[in-house]
Amino acid sequence: MTTWIKRLAIAGLLVLAVATAINDIGKYLTAYYALDAVTQQAATSAAQTARRDSQNRDAAALAAKAVTDGAGVELTNFDLGADRCTAWTRTMLKGTWVWGPVQAIGSGKPIGQWWMAPARVTGKAEALMY
Repeated sequence: MTTWIKRLAIAGLLVLAVATAINDIGKYLTAYYALDAVTQQAATSAAQTARRDSQNRDAAALAAKAVTDGAGVELTNFDLGADRCTAWTRTMLKGTWVWGPVQAIGSGKPIGQWWMAPARVTGKAEALMY
């Protein structure tokens, strides 16, 4: 009888681990690809603005910022080179069961804020100015 209970408990833990992995990986991949699309749009918009406004860095940065603000994403860095624009973005992902709390452990937050902490997802994209 106890062997049966142990097997059932192990099977339950395995199902829980698989469900957690599927949840966290699925949420991350969904957020990553959505963020990648927004980041690419921001870089493209900045490149088009820079090309149109004679390499005006401020106008290009504002164009990238307008795209990311409209999508609820944070533009963390922006670079305007001689032939390309690069944009870096970040968003916070809620609903991960393990990944967010693991990131929170290393962030210096109090223990009470670890559980269901949002996870960070970052993106980078480049667009040519031709």
